[in-house]
Amino acid sequence: MPILTRAWLRRLATAVVALLLPLLVLEAAARIALDGEPPAPLITAPLETSPNLSITNVFAFDPDLFWRLLPGLDVDALPWADRTTPSGYRGVDDPTVSPGVPRIVALGDSCTYGFGVPHDAAWPAQLQAGGGFDVVNAGVPGYSTYQGGLRWAEIAARTAPDVLVVEFGINDANVWPANHNGGIVLLTDAERARHVRAIRMFQRSAFLGWLFAQRVQAPPRAMVLSDQEIRRGAPRVPVHEFETRLRALADAAQRTVLLRWPKRRELDPRWSDPTPAGRDIGYAEAIRRVAGEGHTLIDVADEFRASGLAPGELFVDGVHASRAGNAVVAAAVRRVLEEHSPR
Repeated sequence: MPILTRAWLRRLATAVVALLLPLLVLEAAARIALDGEPPAPLITAPLETSPNLSITNVFAFDPDLFWRLLPGLDVDALPWADRTTPSGYRGVDDPTVSPGVPRIVALGDSCTYGFGVPHDAAWPAQLQAGGGFDVVNAGVPGYSTYQGGLRWAEIAARTAPDVLVVEFGINDANVWPANHNGGIVLLTDAERARHVRAIRMFQRSAFLGWLFAQRVQAPPRAMVLSDQEIRRGAPRVPVHEFETRLRALADAAQRTVLLRWPKRRELDPRWSDPTPAGRDIGYAEAIRRVAGEGHTLIDVADEFRASGLAPGELFVDGVHASRAGNAVVAAAVRRVLEEHSPR
C-alpha cells in the first residue's frame, strides 16, 4: 500500500506540473508581450477622473462598485467623510434592530450621504434623531443607479428594511470622461464596468486579463473634445436605462419612497451651472413615472420652496443641501412615513 500511495502521488504531481507549466509559460509570454500595460481595447485608467478615488483615506477601489466608503472612519475631512460605521455606512454606529421600530434604508448619492455637512446633519441622521425610526444612511458620493442597484443587493440582506428611500439621478445624468490614447472617451457606467473588471483581472494575471479583455467591447474612438462638448456628451446612465434601474430598485422593496433632488439653479436662476439646462428634465420625468406605479414621491424642490428659506440657506453649493436643507428633507420624509401606511 505505501508503494501504491507514492506512485499515485508521483502521477498526481506529474499531472499538476503538466497542467501548470503551459499556463506559466503563457503567463510569462503575456507579461513580456504586454510589458505591464493592460491589453487593447481596455481603457488604461478607467477611474482616473473620479475625484472619489483620489481621497484615499475615505474611499477604496471596488471592482464592481468602482469605489466604496472605507469602514470605521473617524476623519476630520469635510466636505468628505468624517465618520463611517464598521460596516461602511455614514454615521457612528451600525444599525441595530429595535423591536417594533420601522427600519429605513436611505439609498442614494452624495445628497443622501450629506456631502458638505457633518454626519449628524445629513437628512437620514436628522430623521433618526427625531425618533420613531431606525435609519441607515447608505448614500455614497458619486453613485448612480448602476452602483445603487448593486449596492442594494448587499444592503437588503444585511438590513431587512421596512422602507427604502431612494435618491438618484444627478450622477446618472452627468458625463464621466476617461483619457484614452491621447483623447477623451465617454462611457456609460455599464460600459466602464467591463473595463474595470478586466483591468482588475489583468492586475492579477496578464494572461487571464488578456483573455478577459477579448470579451470587452472596444471603446469608441478617442476624441479631442472641448469642455463644452464633454458636458453635452453621453451620460453615465442613459435616461431609459435609468428608469429601468430605478424601477427595479423601487419594486424590490417592501415599500419605496422616491426623492427627486433639484439642483440649486432650479430654485435660483442666477446660480451658474456648467451642465446643459435641459439634461435633468428626462430624469425627473422618469422618477415621476416610476413613483406613479404605486410608490411615494417627494419632490425636494417643492419642499424647499415651501420651507420659506432662501437658496443660499438651503444649499452649500450647486447641488448639496446645508444642515437646514437636510432638515427640510428629513421633515418631508417623516411626514410621508407617518401619513402613509406600508403598501
